[in-house]
Amino acid sequence: MADQKGHSGGIRSRIGRRFGWGLADQMMCSLSNAALSFYVARELGAAQFGAFSLAWVTYAFALNASRGLATDPLLVRYSSAELPAWRRAVSRSTGTSMIVGLILGACALGGAAALTGTPRLAFIALGLSLPGLMLQDSWRYAFFALGRGSQSFINDTIWTITLLPAIVVLKITHHTSVFWFVLLWGATASIAACIGAIQARVIPRPDAAWEWVSNHRDLGPRYLVENTASSGSAQLRTYCLGAIAGLASVGVLQAATLLMGPFMVVFMGISLVTVPEAARILQDSPQHLRRYCVLVGGGLATMALLWGVVLLIALPRGLGHLLLGERLWRPAYELVLPFTISLMASCLISGAGAGLHALGAARRSARTMIIYSSIFLACGVAGAFWDGVVGAVWGMVIATWVGALLWWQQLRVAMRQAGVPATWRRRPTGLPVTAYPGSAVAEAFRFAAGAIERVRAVRGPQVAMAFVSAAGGAGKSAVVANLALALAEGGTRVLVVDGDSRLAARLLPGIPGEAGLEHVLTGQRALAECVEASPLNSAMDVLRSGRLTTGRVTGAARMQAGAARMQAAAKVLAEARANYDIVLIDTPALLRVADATEIVGASDAAVIVISPEEPIRAHREMAERLRLVEAEVAGYIYLRASMPSALGLGDPAPFDRARSASQSSPNVRVLEDSDDTTATATSQPPQE
Repeated sequence: MADQKGHSGGIRSRIGRRFGWGLADQMMCSLSNAALSFYVARELGAAQFGAFSLAWVTYAFALNASRGLATDPLLVRYSSAELPAWRRAVSRSTGTSMIVGLILGACALGGAAALTGTPRLAFIALGLSLPGLMLQDSWRYAFFALGRGSQSFINDTIWTITLLPAIVVLKITHHTSVFWFVLLWGATASIAACIGAIQARVIPRPDAAWEWVSNHRDLGPRYLVENTASSGSAQLRTYCLGAIAGLASVGVLQAATLLMGPFMVVFMGISLVTVPEAARILQDSPQHLRRYCVLVGGGLATMALLWGVVLLIALPRGLGHLLLGERLWRPAYELVLPFTISLMASCLISGAGAGLHALGAARRSARTMIIYSSIFLACGVAGAFWDGVVGAVWGMVIATWVGALLWWQQLRVAMRQAGVPATWRRRPTGLPVTAYPGSAVAEAFRFAAGAIERVRAVRGPQVAMAFVSAAGGAGKSAVVANLALALAEGGTRVLVVDGDSRLAARLLPGIPGEAGLEHVLTGQRALAECVEASPLNSAMDVLRSGRLTTGRVTGAARMQAGAARMQAAAKVLAEARANYDIVLIDTPALLRVADATEIVGASDAAVIVISPEEPIRAHREMAERLRLVEAEVAGYIYLRASMPSALGLGDPAPFDRARSASQSSPNVRVLEDSDDTTATATSQPPQE
C-alpha cells in the first residue's frame, strides 16, 4: 500500500511539475505580449490601437492554422514518444510551421496592398514577421509534447528579454508607430525561434512539410479546420464590429481582453499541457479521462469567475486608470461581467476539447467547432447591430454557453464509441484487449491475431514469431502484449518472451521476479523454472528478459558469442514450441541492439512493427539485417501513432514504403483491407 501511495504521489508530482512549467511559460510569454499591448494602448490611443488589434487577431488566426497542421498532431501522437522519434517528428512539425508562416505572411502582405493608413502599415509588418512567430510557437509545443516545459520557458524568457529593451529603444528613437511595434515583436520572436533549434538539437525541415501533412492527414486538416473556424469566427466578428461600430469599438474590445490577461496567462498555460496530459492518461488509465476533463474545465471556470470578481471590485478603485488610461478603462469596464461569464463557458469547452483531441476524434471535434463558430459569429454580429460592442460581447456569452453544452455532448459520444468507460474503477493499463474488449483498438488486435492463426495453420501447429522494429518507441511491446491476449482469448496456448524488458510489467502486474531469458540462454536456469503464468489469462505464460550484467564483448569473440547465442536461442525456442501453440518474442530495437538479430534468426518468422515517422532508410537497413540472419519476414504491423491506444485506420503510405523497401523479398506480403486497422502477417508469397 505504501508503495502504491508513493507511486501515485510520484505521478501527481510529475504532472504538477508539467502544469507548473506550463503556467510559468505562459506567464513569460504573456509578459512580452502584454507589455507591448499595454504600451501601444497608452501611447497610440483607441484608433491606432484598433489597427494593432486587427493585426493581432490576424496573427491569432495564423497561429491556429499553424497549430492545426503542425503542432496539434505532434501533441496527440508524440506526447509519449521516445527522444529519437520525437526529434524526427519535431523536425517535420517545425518545418511545417515555417511553411505556414511563409504562406500566410505572403497573404498578409497581399492584404496590406488593399488597405490604407495605419492598418496597411500594421499588416506589412505582420506579413514580414509571421514565419518567425510561427516557428517560435512550434518550439513551445514541441517541448511540452516531450514533457520538458522548462525548455519552453527558457525560450520565451529569451524572447521577453530581447523584446522589452527593444521597446525602450523605440521610445528613445521616437519610432512609436504601429509598424515598428509589430515588426519589433516579430523580429525578437525570430531570435528566440533560432535559439529553439539549438535547445532541441533539431533542425527544422521545411522540405518535409508535405510529408508531415500527408502522414497525419487524418488529423492535421481537420485540426486546421477546427482551429481556423474558431479564430476565424473571432476575427470576422472583430472585423464586423469595426465596420458596424468603428475602430474605437475594436480598441475597447481589445482593452477588455487585456484586462482578462492575468487569467488568460493561467488559461493558456494550462492549455499548453492539457492535451499531452490527456493523451498520457488515455494510454495509462483511460477510465480517468472523463474525470480529468471535468477537473480541467471546472477548475479553469472557477478561476475565471474569481478573476472577474477581482476586476469588478478593483477597476473603479484606480486599477482601470492605471492600466488603460482615462479614455479606455470606463467603456472597457462595462464588458467585464459578460466577458467573465463567457470565459467560464470557454473553460468548460477547453476541458472537453482536450478529451476529444486525446481520443484522436479529429473529425468530430472539427465538425463541432464549425457549428460552434457559426453560432459564435452569428450571435456576435447580431449583438453588434443591437448595441455595439456591449451587444457583441453579450452575444458571445450566449454562443459560448451553447457551445459548452455541445462540446461535452460530443465528448460523451466519442468516449462511448472509443470504448472508454465512464466508471472510475481502475483497469489494466495499456491493454485494451482485456480492459476495453469492445473498443475499436481491441478489435484491431483481434484481427491481427486471426492473421497470425492463419500463419500457424500454414506452417504447422507450433510456431515462434519475433516482433521487430528499427528503433525504440514504435509501440512494439504493446502490440505483442495485446496480440498475446487476443490469441489466448481463443484458447491458444501462448508463451510471450520478453526480450526487450518492457512486457513483464504489463503481463505480470505486481508480480516480482528476476529469472528470465538470459538465464536460460546462458544455461543458469531451465526454461520451465523461469516461465511464469500471467494472471490476465490462464492460457498465457511469460518469460521475463532476465537481463544479466556482463562485460562488453567485441571483435571475433563477439561473433563467436553471437553464434553461440543463436544456437542457444534455437534450442530454447524448440523447447518452447513443444509446450505451446505459439511463441511471441518481443525483441530489442533491431538497429540498436545486436542481440536482437540472434534471437530473430532462431525464430520461424519475423513481423515488422512500423512507426509513423520511421525513415525508409531505417526500414531498408533493418530488412538487410534480417536477410543476413536468414530471417523470413511474415508481414508488417503499422501503428498510425506511437501510442498503442491509437492504432490507425487504412493509411496506405506505410504499406507503400514497406513494398518499396522489400521488393526483392518474394516471401513478404502485406495484407490490406479497406476496413483494416493494422497490416497483418502471412506466409503466403505475393500474387502478381
